[in-house]
Amino acid sequence: MSTSSMVEFQCIKKPDIPSLSGFKVGEKYTGRTFNGVYLITPVWGGADPTMIIDGKQFTAYFQVVNKRSVNAVA
Repeated sequence: MSTSSMVEFQCIKKPDIPSLSGFKVGEKYTGRTFNGVYLITPVWGGADPTMIIDGKQFTAYFQVVNKRSVNAVA
C-alpha cells in the first residue's frame, strides 16, 4: 500500500531546467508526492501543466515545508 501526500514546498535554488522555469527562489508552492516522485507546478490547480520530477531533482531545487497524507492506494 502506498500513500500519496500533498506537500507545501519552498524553492531554494533557481531551477536550471527549462520546464521548471516558473519557480522563484524563496516562494512557497503546493504539489503532491507519490512513490518518491513529485508532481509540481507553479500554480497548483491552475492552467499550467503539472511536471513529474524524481526526488533527487526535487531536493536540488526545493525543500518540503509541510506534508500531509491525503489517501491510501492499494
